[in-house]
Amino acid sequence: MRKVGFGVASISLAISLNSCAEVPPQYGTVIGMTLLEATPLLPGDLSIYDLSIPLLDVEPSYNGGEPAGRWVIVAQCAEIDAGALGIVPLDAYAGDIKATAEREGWNYALLECTE
Repeated sequence: MRKVGFGVASISLAISLNSCAEVPPQYGTVIGMTLLEATPLLPGDLSIYDLSIPLLDVEPSYNGGEPAGRWVIVAQCAEIDAGALGIVPLDAYAGDIKATAEREGWNYALLECTE
């Protein structure tokens, strides 16, 4: 009898997990996460923009090959087909940069968000 109950619970859990996996990320769900943390949660085709110039007034240094844990997401446009992210170096994620990202995001800096 216990085996039947366990099987039903397992099926129910699998259905619940499967339905959650199909929900696309909503705005803000990856803001404040590193690329390393967020990559498994997002679609494969992403445009990633280093927002160092507009937000920090320093030259961008992201080249796609650096460790993903060194970059934090400050902007996200998930409403488009592929998605777009704005990132800054993790050590710059403090003060006004962090407060604005967590409060409203820096989405205006991404062309995909303004279309």
